[in-house]
Amino acid sequence: MAIETTYALQLIAVCSFLTWLLAFRLSREIFGRFSVTYRSFPREKQVSVDDNFKVICHAVPASILSWYNYTCTELPPGGVWFESSGVRLVASIYMGYACTDLLLMALHTQLAIKIYVAHHCMSLYCAYIGMSYPCMAFYGNTTVMMELSNPSVFLRYLLLDFGYKNTKYYTVNGVVMLVTFFIARVAVTAIATFHLVQLMATSEEFYELPLEVSLCYVSGCLLFNSLNYYWFALICKGFVKHIVSVKKD
Repeated sequence: MAIETTYALQLIAVCSFLTWLLAFRLSREIFGRFSVTYRSFPREKQVSVDDNFKVICHAVPASILSWYNYTCTELPPGGVWFESSGVRLVASIYMGYACTDLLLMALHTQLAIKIYVAHHCMSLYCAYIGMSYPCMAFYGNTTVMMELSNPSVFLRYLLLDFGYKNTKYYTVNGVVMLVTFFIARVAVTAIATFHLVQLMATSEEFYELPLEVSLCYVSGCLLFNSLNYYWFALICKGFVKHIVSVKKD
């Protein structure tokens, strides 16, 4: 049964990989057909638009599934050897997505910003562990919950590219981005970090985990928290700057 489950999750990861590649390709067809602005972009900028579209397409279902796991299923923070089929499903989808992102970064070097490459490599590592090991489900799910902020973050890039910076849509999206980023990448990760530290201090079971599992969540916690707090500071700074400029106009 365990082998069958593993094969099923691997198949889902492959299907996920192909799905997000298709989303990247469909973006070119959709925007190319309906947007004169997109057709006027140089190819490199079109690739960036296509990538942003693909990110949004993934973030919506990933957020829904991971937050459903968090709010509607049992995910005890202290459950070291606790398996959740919902979390392993989400992790397999996320793994396929991370592979797609890394492939596109390799093919289109303008997407391969060092900080994003580091983030996506760690995301791939966490997704693989979450998919493959029936343990630490709470923390594996938290990794994907961060996707909640991505629709507004990457919609912001699209609004900028298509000339909507000085509109109410951009401002409203900025508010949504600030709120969702704080919830998903600051508040939730802070809670998860607290529970992880508590687990490390009180649970012997944590130290019985395979090294690759414990290393995944400890290193992931350090990297994701550092990046999230850095990005949140930039978002707050940019939002204040935008509001001030709107008031001046």
